[in-house]
Amino acid sequence: MLLRALPLLACAALLLPGLASAQAVATSTIETAAAALRSDPVYVDPDARSTLSEADAETLRNRIDRGGGGIYVAVLDDDGLSPEAALRQLSEELGRDGTYAVIVGRTFRAGATSGREGLIPDLANAALRANRSEGAGAILLDFVDRVDAARSGRGAEPATRGEEDGGSGLGGLGVIAVIGAALVGFFALRRRRRDATAFAEVRETAEADLIALGDDIRALDLDVEMPSADRQGKEDYGLALGAYERASQALKRARRPQDLEAVSSALEGGRFAMASAKARLAGELPPERRSPCFFDPRHGPS
Repeated sequence: MLLRALPLLACAALLLPGLASAQAVATSTIETAAAALRSDPVYVDPDARSTLSEADAETLRNRIDRGGGGIYVAVLDDDGLSPEAALRQLSEELGRDGTYAVIVGRTFRAGATSGREGLIPDLANAALRANRSEGAGAILLDFVDRVDAARSGRGAEPATRGEEDGGSGLGGLGVIAVIGAALVGFFALRRRRRDATAFAEVRETAEADLIALGDDIRALDLDVEMPSADRQGKEDYGLALGAYERASQALKRARRPQDLEAVSSALEGGRFAMASAKARLAGELPPERRSPCFFDPRHGPS
């Protein structure tokens, strides 16, 4: 018996240094990325599988700065890192509130430390669906635009205006005014179209989540009606039903991406109430109420 155990012990001894080495590499990667993000909102690991061109990285920086900052993007190598862990550890290491987006290997994840936790993953999913075949640069640029649109609503982009010639006279000023108005109109129309597309895609995701919650509620109808059904389980079921109704009404009223935050909040409450109801009706302890998953609340508690 001892002889058979020796090879296993030897294998374990060989594996442990490798695991420790992988963890050290992952920690070093996060620390390096966080250090870079303290002075630059975009970090690209030189060893990353998904490449981001210098031009795309610079455009990304400009978009983030134009939107007021608070967005941190890291493209990382996947050696010893999971996307979920990278997202969480990066936010903890940097220690700043904001929106975080990471590409680890070929996987894209995004989340927010506060404010729009439920909306950001939906925006990331929409950007990924719209640009999956275009590469990392297109996905990240679209994502940043969607976050900016969700922050600011449907405001028009400011149109730049060149210096006026003091000797141009009233006629010249009139031409400049017409051109300026046309530019403002053009940018406003483009922004509205982009916002409308982003809103439609995020609304579609929220509607799918609402349908899923409704299906869960209907699946529990018979259990709740049983004479022996747990009283608190019934109460939790009622809370889930109320959350479903609030989410449904909020979805009907939603006209802008930020309006969907009320939908996400109600759905998160409904999902927890359903989890609690299922546990109580099965004679089990309800789950502990915790914050939703950092990078996607639909994954459940963090």
